[in-house]
Amino acid sequence: MFRRFERVPKTPLKQKIKDIGTTINDIRKGNTLSIEEFEKRISICKECRFYHKYTTTCNICGCMMKVKAVSPSMKCPIDKWLPSNLGIQGSNEDERNHNR
Repeated sequence: MFRRFERVPKTPLKQKIKDIGTTINDIRKGNTLSIEEFEKRISICKECRFYHKYTTTCNICGCMMKVKAVSPSMKCPIDKWLPSNLGIQGSNEDERNHNR
């Protein structure tokens, strides 16, 4: 009658809030991953058993993976992908300050 779901360890609320803050700061600074690196992370998520395809969220950390995966500072909660310096499309703050 009811389908049994595997119990998964949940990420603590403090960690979730910290992850959201880190992602927002990266996006505000213009530090995002390249399209190729982003798509690589998302494809890894889509193959994971903890990925919820209808909401595009992770059942462990509860994050929207399309938002979390764009941030170079973030990592998968079960370490399927790690923070990366590869493919970062950041804005150069020196150029912005120089143009003021």
